[in-house]
Amino acid sequence: MIKVIIFDLGGVYFSIDYKNLQNNIAKKIPEIPKNKIGQIIYGKTRKDYGLGKYTKQEFWRKVKKITGSSFDTKKFGETWHSSYHLNKDVKKLALKLRKSYKVCALSGNIRERVKFLDQKYNFKKDFDLIVFSYTIGVNKPHPRIYKAILNRLGLKGEECVFIDDTKERLKPAKKLGMKTIHFTNINTLKKELKRLNIL
Repeated sequence: MIKVIIFDLGGVYFSIDYKNLQNNIAKKIPEIPKNKIGQIIYGKTRKDYGLGKYTKQEFWRKVKKITGSSFDTKKFGETWHSSYHLNKDVKKLALKLRKSYKVCALSGNIRERVKFLDQKYNFKKDFDLIVFSYTIGVNKPHPRIYKAILNRLGLKGEECVFIDDTKERLKPAKKLGMKTIHFTNINTLKKELKRLNIL
């Protein structure tokens, strides 16, 4: 019996404007070499930041060393984090589901962006539980982050549905017995939930 629906945040609960992100940063912060921007937002330092290995100050200090330039880190952060937009249709669906199920989130987002998005959208209150990679020390698709949310819920995998926009991140959840849904858009999500007799 399904008791919990678990959403990914970036790419499901929030849409991400990857297409314009690097250009927007380059326009607003010309001090940074354009070829370094992708390294900052997708590279190892960013991944380690998402695992909670650095404080905000340590992360930006390392980024400045990578770019070899001095720049307004607040402006960079706001431009970066503003590429996330609340998916209102997914939120509406999650709130509907919450009337009958626990609704949780499992995310590899960074602490700084979570704070920014919660101030902007007040989204944390939409969930019964959120587990972030920076509190666990591993990110999806590492099995430990999926086990962590199950342990905190006190449930078996068979009692949960996990929704993510990346297929690779669904595999460990499936191995733990969770029903999984690959998110592409709101309509296919609703169809999959109906197929599971959840909607």
